[in-house]
Amino acid sequence: MTWATGKKLTAAGPVTGRGSVAMPAKTAAAPVKPLQAYNRHIISDHLKDRHPYLEDIRGHLKGDDVSMAQGDRLFPRLVEQLTAPNMAPERLVEALRTVCDLCSHQESKTVAISSDVIAAATHLLLHDAVPVRRDACRVISSMSLLVGGRGLLQVGNADLAGKLTGQISAGPTLPRLAKLLLSCDDELVKLHAAEAFQAVTIFRDGCQQVVDQGAVVGVTQYMCGTLPDLPSSPSLALCLLRLLQTMAAVTMYAKDGMRDIFSTGFGLIGKVVRFLGWGPELRTVTMYAKDGMRDIFSTGFGLIGKVVRFLGWGPELRTVWVDALKNSGVTTLGKLSYAVSLPGTPPSADDMDSFTATLRPGAPITLGDSSAMKQLIFESQTMTVAELRSAMQSTDEDVDDYP
Repeated sequence: MTWATGKKLTAAGPVTGRGSVAMPAKTAAAPVKPLQAYNRHIISDHLKDRHPYLEDIRGHLKGDDVSMAQGDRLFPRLVEQLTAPNMAPERLVEALRTVCDLCSHQESKTVAISSDVIAAATHLLLHDAVPVRRDACRVISSMSLLVGGRGLLQVGNADLAGKLTGQISAGPTLPRLAKLLLSCDDELVKLHAAEAFQAVTIFRDGCQQVVDQGAVVGVTQYMCGTLPDLPSSPSLALCLLRLLQTMAAVTMYAKDGMRDIFSTGFGLIGKVVRFLGWGPELRTVTMYAKDGMRDIFSTGFGLIGKVVRFLGWGPELRTVWVDALKNSGVTTLGKLSYAVSLPGTPPSADDMDSFTATLRPGAPITLGDSSAMKQLIFESQTMTVAELRSAMQSTDEDVDDYP
């Protein structure tokens, strides 16, 4: 090969001279390094062979530590720890509180319910450690606000008992809560159990479950054992308030809500009336007479619900008017029903003014006190009319029996 100058190029390099082209000197070739991917030889397309985590990825976890997973494994991992045998009580408390903290909205509660959280909490209701019982009740109270959670209260820990055969006894949830009220001495356990009952009975289906599972009997026994004495601590006072709200909902919305309350013979209505400080005659009949509750509650008007509602009138009808009624001899609802007008006849405005002036001469009555007084008179007259109607019907039946 030659250029226009006629000078020849050689492989060793350019020929010196004007117009020549310089060529680079030949260098030694570097060794080729194969990539890592070329060294991998795939012999199987099965998932177990292609999975990148064939090594042990759970070996670093300790059995007695509360650990959280991600995604769909979040609540199942906590349930595994709650149902693990020989788990320390403080670890169980930590796991239960973690569940409560995570279930701050309905979406998380739905995922937790589908992960058998209720079964695990029911299993721990009768744990030997008192702090575990407290937080187990809190979990039940939180999950019961959803209809899916209330539906699993009937099952309780039955499914869990199948997995842990011989370790726990199967049963529904609500009877265990009632057992805590009767057998546990810790005040916070009683309070959280009462809060769970109150959360369940916010809804009609929950009220019916309390009746169907027989939990009403346990609640009645507890209230009869504590009333009419005043609660000795704020926790017990809140516990009594939650149970009163529970019984009011059950008697109003559940079928056969009165059946277990008054078939046990404990005289709960007498205890409540005595707790209010009203009705010595009614208290005597219900507590000491044979079949004293029969005619009172055979009418089906739900008197216990009325009495519990009367608890809510206390802040409106001030104590001075309640004391004035007692000082005037109006100590029962039956006497109050005849104090202004005959039962069935609504009192007029002049009748109410004359009645309040007789109770407290010269003292003005506020609009709130007047409204509460009218409502109380209306309820007492309604109860009296119902009792008279029931008595007349029973008399007619007795006459028909004669030949």
